[in-house]
Amino acid sequence: MKRGSGIIILDDKGRVLLQLREKKKELEFPDHWNLIGGSANDGETPEEALKREVEEELGIIIKGFSFFKKYIYEGMCEQYFFYAQLNLNPDEIKLTEGQKIAYFERNQLDSLKLAFNARRVINDFFDS
Repeated sequence: MKRGSGIIILDDKGRVLLQLREKKKELEFPDHWNLIGGSANDGETPEEALKREVEEELGIIIKGFSFFKKYIYEGMCEQYFFYAQLNLNPDEIKLTEGQKIAYFERNQLDSLKLAFNARRVINDFFDS
């Protein structure tokens, strides 16, 4: 079964950090906003996959995150989501994947094109 990890990064105002995916036609959900994360490599734990993905995409070493929830999709994919409060300045992050990153308030999410299951995960998080 394919596995992946993602993270809900919140700033001290409760805004969620999202990444705008590239406009490449070969990507699923091009030009959509998504949580930071990705697929796990063989043998990686969900936590190891998360640390690697955050470092690859944002160039930072993440510490102090907590488990939120595991989702299983059609018996083919399982995704592990974590959360952390980090007051990152998007202008100071050297983004290596995607077009840009930005923080959004929950009420702004309805107007965004979100990738994969990001809307469900974020809503579940805020509702829990």
